[in-house]
Amino acid sequence: MKAQFTNKLMSSFLLYVDNTILKVGEAYTNHSSLFYPDATNKFNGYYGYSAPFKQLVSDQSITGATVMSGAYVESSFTTANVHINHYNGQVFFNSSQGSNKISGNYAIKDFNINMTSKPESDILFETKFKLRPKTNQTLTGLDPNQNTYPAIFIKNVGGVNDPFAFGGTESTKVKTRAVILADSIYSLDAVCSILKDTARDYFKVVEQEDLPFNALGMPAASGYNYTGVATGAQGVYIKDVTVSNNIPKYSDSSINSEVYPAFVDFELETIRASTS
Repeated sequence: MKAQFTNKLMSSFLLYVDNTILKVGEAYTNHSSLFYPDATNKFNGYYGYSAPFKQLVSDQSITGATVMSGAYVESSFTTANVHINHYNGQVFFNSSQGSNKISGNYAIKDFNINMTSKPESDILFETKFKLRPKTNQTLTGLDPNQNTYPAIFIKNVGGVNDPFAFGGTESTKVKTRAVILADSIYSLDAVCSILKDTARDYFKVVEQEDLPFNALGMPAASGYNYTGVATGAQGVYIKDVTVSNNIPKYSDSSINSEVYPAFVDFELETIRASTS
């Protein structure tokens, strides 16, 4: 099905939230590590290697963040036939690298940003999350399917069109929720503060053809620049933001007993022509 306005809005909002947290909070850590062969190693004809972390910063507009543009094979840096999946912390090669050591320099996000349609109860109580390693230890590649935190899950929770003008012009209102999973009260309060301050801000809808990712979830080049793609004609106003962080702490027997959660609810508004 052809992407509709809500599809484009949610994708644009996710990119906006990601950029805002990285930029305002300087919410990243530059790092270097080995990349380890994936469990299956081969995907769609490509040979995959994983970092111990995800997600990696791919937004080139973030000052100071190392955006990975290539990989070291042994001690030789190369960008030829190297494909980087910043979202899953992976590099892919067109051919097997055998026993060669693969490594790279990159920035790790303090908070992974994900889109979801799951109920909040599934995210909080039914999905096991693994804290990303923060101390020196023997590292291995992270399974691309492993759920890690700190993380933010963006979801669409509904909306309405109100008539605005003759000729099919609508006032489109969309409610979205960010489910925050933090590893400390400090980082929870920090990210909630950043998101609360987006009230009465304004962001642009990124058109589908300008989205920076290909079918494998990778930027077409070595990254993308948010300020370069968020230039569409359609703007969206963040009317209000509400933070709820009085969610009961889990018991010691909970699968996510060390997670500190919060909900951040957004009211988005834009004036647009109806597609009908």
